Amino acid sequence: MSHHYRKSRKIIIVITTIVSALVAVLMILSAYSGMLTPQNHPRLAVLPLTFPLLLVADILMLVVCFFVLKKLTIIPAAAMILCITDIRALCPINMPENVPDDAIKVLSLNIGGAAAEQKQEFIDYIIQQQADIICLQEVYWKGKWVDNEQVRAHYPYIVTLSGKGKMSCVSRYPIIGTEQINYKSEGNMSAAFYVNINGDSVMVINNHFESYKFSKEELNKYREITGKNMSISKREEESKDVVRKLMVGKKARGLQVDTVNEYMLANWKRHTILCGDFNETASEYAHFIFTKKLNDAFTRTGNGFGFTYSKNKLHFRIDHILCSEDIEPSKCFVDNSCDLSDHFPIISYLKLK
Repeated sequence: MSHHYRKSRKIIIVITTIVSALVAVLMILSAYSGMLTPQNHPRLAVLPLTFPLLLVADILMLVVCFFVLKKLTIIPAAAMILCITDIRALCPINMPENVPDDAIKVLSLNIGGAAAEQKQEFIDYIIQQQADIICLQEVYWKGKWVDNEQVRAHYPYIVTLSGKGKMSCVSRYPIIGTEQINYKSEGNMSAAFYVNINGDSVMVINNHFESYKFSKEELNKYREITGKNMSISKREEESKDVVRKLMVGKKARGLQVDTVNEYMLANWKRHTILCGDFNETASEYAHFIFTKKLNDAFTRTGNGFGFTYSKNKLHFRIDHILCSEDIEPSKCFVDNSCDLSDHFPIISYLKLK
């Protein structure tokens, strides 16, 4: 073995070690920064958005380390072990299971992106689903699509609440109480719907948390940043603007999440369902806070990435269904065959214990 070869190999090993360690540290930081309060740590709160990319980079480094020096694989492997909760939340793998006969079917959908000419198609979809409880966000004037004779023939209990936003709960079971959960927002809202299911009062909290409110112009900038034609200096400048916008959204959403969590704990019921458009992935603050008391139905029983939003080069699962320990989830999935809105419906079967 020549001196030149040994020297070159040593350099490769050093570079591989540094790069794999850097990727591992960044991935761990992106996973655990979701635990931080966005109001206090807005910059770090943005990091979880990079977790999927860092996970891919860590997997690539695992392969590289294997071929360069096998013992180096401990670095990316250790990072994966430390981030296993976020990896499972990002892309769970579960064995198929039978849906219990007495399980209720819950569906959540943000219909803000639906067009007027899709009214009948939307009504037909809702009726065909034969869900027991349907939580809808951003209904606005589309609330009229829901509260009509066709729908009421199948779902006799429909309540639509208007605040800064507008949302509906559509149910086969009696809705015995409703309460808006007040927090600061220009166009978002959360509300608790109390549903009587066979004599048991179930608290269903429907949410539409703050979005990043990217304009079409800003989305075009994002496409340019992720494209190939922008200079490095321009890319850095535009990226800073995007991060600033993300931080604003993070702060507002963090306050909303805390408010809903406080309401949920103060009005806790053994059977609690929390769902809706969080505008956050399973690696971020809302998911971390709520899963202290609730289980994620998709993580427990779903498979794959389950993207509920897949537009503008963005692919995320930002719509969720969570439930308390005394509710057993099964067969949670995203219905990407329904393209009526810019979100896909997320559906889960839940058995009340």
